[in-house]
Amino acid sequence: MALAAEVTARYPGSRLIQLTNPGDQSAAAVDATVLGLAVTDVQADFEIIAGIEYDNSEARHVSVAVWGVIAKLAGWSEAAGSTGVKLHEAWIERLEQLAKVTGRDRVPVTTSSQVTPTDERQTTETVRPWSDHPHFDDLVARPPDN
Repeated sequence: MALAAEVTARYPGSRLIQLTNPGDQSAAAVDATVLGLAVTDVQADFEIIAGIEYDNSEARHVSVAVWGVIAKLAGWSEAAGSTGVKLHEAWIERLEQLAKVTGRDRVPVTTSSQVTPTDERQTTETVRPWSDHPHFDDLVARPPDN
């Protein structure tokens, strides 16, 4: 499902009609254009704030994005209303939390170590790291002097 379909599946139609038709008391249907604009903005915010592309198959993305669409619509429907602003701020905070676990163009882990890992062997021989030779067996660590 696309993000717009995820939103309509999670929120009642009457609420979406109110949010997508601000100021129009006689509206009887969801304004698909306004909903589509909110979806586009939320997907752009994913890239701007979280540094990731929205993925509709990722449950964490859908959870945050659906809330973001509602926050966008609420902000648009209330002319500088405090509820819309609070929802939007809470959504931005949640998107930043998502970024901590999924995005931010993280630096890949690398090493400059000269040590190479020991290959796994299929026999009964124990594979030991290079620093675990038998000549270290007689070393016994003592507690520090007080």
